[in-house]
Amino acid sequence: MDFTVNTAEMYEAIRAVEKIAPQSSPIHVLKCAYIECDVDIGRITLYSTNFDASIAYSLRANVYSSGRLLLEARMLSKILEMMCRTQRETVRFAEHMGSVYITSETSQYLFPKVVDDYPKPSFEVPEQATTIEGKQISHLAGKCSIAAAQPDSSKEVLKSVHLVISSDALSMTSTDGQCISRASSQRDNAFESSVLVPVAQFARFAAIAQGYDSFKVGITAKGIVFSRSNMTVFITRVPGQFINADAILSTAVAYAADLDAAVFRSLI
Repeated sequence: MDFTVNTAEMYEAIRAVEKIAPQSSPIHVLKCAYIECDVDIGRITLYSTNFDASIAYSLRANVYSSGRLLLEARMLSKILEMMCRTQRETVRFAEHMGSVYITSETSQYLFPKVVDDYPKPSFEVPEQATTIEGKQISHLAGKCSIAAAQPDSSKEVLKSVHLVISSDALSMTSTDGQCISRASSQRDNAFESSVLVPVAQFARFAAIAQGYDSFKVGITAKGIVFSRSNMTVFITRVPGQFINADAILSTAVAYAADLDAAVFRSLI
């Protein structure tokens, strides 16, 4: 295995991959980024998974020999960050005599090759998909839709977020059993489907999405897929039904008032 790649592009890729890989896990290999390079197509692909969510990120590269390797994602991210700070344009990854060399114009890192098997993720292709802006996904998630969920709850529905997609928009709803939180953009009804996913995994993806212009979003039998030209993220479906939030939120309100957000926060 031997390839050279643009340092900044590789750093962008590993930052996304790192967000899916767990920082702590009893299975060490899950903390790693799995990297494949193919000399025939001149590309590398980085993968990571935590079994509830997975990512694949592809880059153009000068590939001298095909192969695969495992490197701890967090460590690789720190190395590439330092190389970007020193404005190193390219970085080379090469395997030799059971070791992996990461080399730029002014620095070199040497690691023993990790030989563990990696649970390389596979990705389904949804029958229908809609385009959603990355910033919109991140904004809606951060604004209120995942605020009510309880990631540490023993009840799956309370640590999940309910996602609904239509032909041009996304809606998100979560609950802690006492309050309901919803965030959505303008929707039409050209087509609509929904899925329940772990809120912790959706939050990981939302952190990735804010750095990109848009994603194709589609739901499959096993979960939800977010994809763009060189990246695919899959989040596994949580079994079961979400509460009928539409019926609850559509109940007639006897009294309503507009409140200044800053004042309201100070009162509570």
